[in-house]
Amino acid sequence: MIAPRKNLTLAGCVSGLLVSGLLAVAMVACAKPGVREPREPTRPEDKVIWSYEIRASADGALDIVADFAGPLAGELAVDEDSLPFVDGLVVYDGSGRRVKGPLADACAIGCRARYRVRLLDAARALADVDTAIEAGGALFAPPSAWLLRPTRGPWSGRCRFHVVPAAGTRFLTGVRPLSGTRDTYETPAASIDEGSFAAFGHLRVRHVSERGVDVAIAPSIRLSDDLVEHWVRAELDAVTSYVGRMPEDRTWIFLAPGTSEVMRGKTLGDSGASVFVRLGTGVTPSNLLEDWVLAHELIHVASPSLPSEEAWFSEGLATYVEPLARERAGLLRPEKVWGDLVEGLPQGLAKPGDKGLSGARDIGRVYWGGALYFLLADLGIRDKTLGARSLDDVVRETARQGANVEIHWTLEHMLDEGDRATGTRTLHTLYERMGHAPSEVDLGALWVQLGVRKEGSSIRFDDAAPLASTRHATDTGHP
Repeated sequence: MIAPRKNLTLAGCVSGLLVSGLLAVAMVACAKPGVREPREPTRPEDKVIWSYEIRASADGALDIVADFAGPLAGELAVDEDSLPFVDGLVVYDGSGRRVKGPLADACAIGCRARYRVRLLDAARALADVDTAIEAGGALFAPPSAWLLRPTRGPWSGRCRFHVVPAAGTRFLTGVRPLSGTRDTYETPAASIDEGSFAAFGHLRVRHVSERGVDVAIAPSIRLSDDLVEHWVRAELDAVTSYVGRMPEDRTWIFLAPGTSEVMRGKTLGDSGASVFVRLGTGVTPSNLLEDWVLAHELIHVASPSLPSEEAWFSEGLATYVEPLARERAGLLRPEKVWGDLVEGLPQGLAKPGDKGLSGARDIGRVYWGGALYFLLADLGIRDKTLGARSLDDVVRETARQGANVEIHWTLEHMLDEGDRATGTRTLHTLYERMGHAPSEVDLGALWVQLGVRKEGSSIRFDDAAPLASTRHATDTGHP
């Protein structure tokens, strides 16, 4: 799941944010995706405009010194919910005088801020993965929860932060590190609000892939590290095989215990790909490989980010592709894949008063309505190309172009590139039908055509059905 977060601007220059873990400290500066060699900036967008030194203490607080290049506009802010946990904010101008008036007047050249974030208190009070949460003996919070920044842009430079963890603990984040430095990270300044996850604490780390996929495991996770690595590797291999390449060259997977029976996950990636997964209370070593959440999130990592009103496209693609990728890797049976579609797709049909998929907020419409769009697209592409092309080609061409969660595309660009990959207009035509108006789909007739029949709690296949061969091709990935 990918979801937006809220920010709060505060008059004067305040706002707070949560962090996670047993506390660490950081110095921040925003940069473009990718590991960067330190160098003199030659373009405005390469210049470090916000810089942070962060020191974590054993009591779960972050003491932060922030330097901002001027001129500044608006106020200083952190994520809205963290605000009550920001203490002792003091701002100084370039001459070292304390700022009491508007930033625009006092910080024309630049200014420095000192403040403290009671991260542990925030994590315990909020228990929110978008801001801060204490889980399994570690603190998890994206930098947007603890990095004070100006509220008004645009910002064309980079943000850099350096973190000093509390003694005996670690600081880990999906934000890309600055090469040749220790515990220093960079991201574009404009990416902080939807940046990557971060964690503080006694975290265990497993390196799953030489291409840079790592898992940070909360101390209280009782699954063995070997089992966790086996599970992550299996899901990663399934997604990689479907997509045609690794979802990203550097991805952090943060693993923490959850409070519900089922597993839950979320992906952030504006400043570096990261996935936060909470293991459900019902997850055991024997059923771990049956869960779909991690593969779903890895599909997000492998896909470009779209505007929030097009969440149906992102979530629908992950909902439809994830089981196919896992089926082809031998992790699922065809009966499970089609049974879940038979059960789930009715939730995506338009209800009275619903409009099109674009802008939808209802979970059923976003996830299952989006999945229905992609099932119809997959079948339509196969039909128009006599089986020579499929949705696989759309996903693989997107990946071939280097698009992933760190890259922002418009929906129109996504539709253009997808249709170009198949030589059809299928994605555009379906969007014209389903994007802005409710569209009726006769699922019963579709299952008959595909030869999918539900008998009680079981799924049976009719290989004499008109589209049975298309169903087989969808299952196997073979033309």
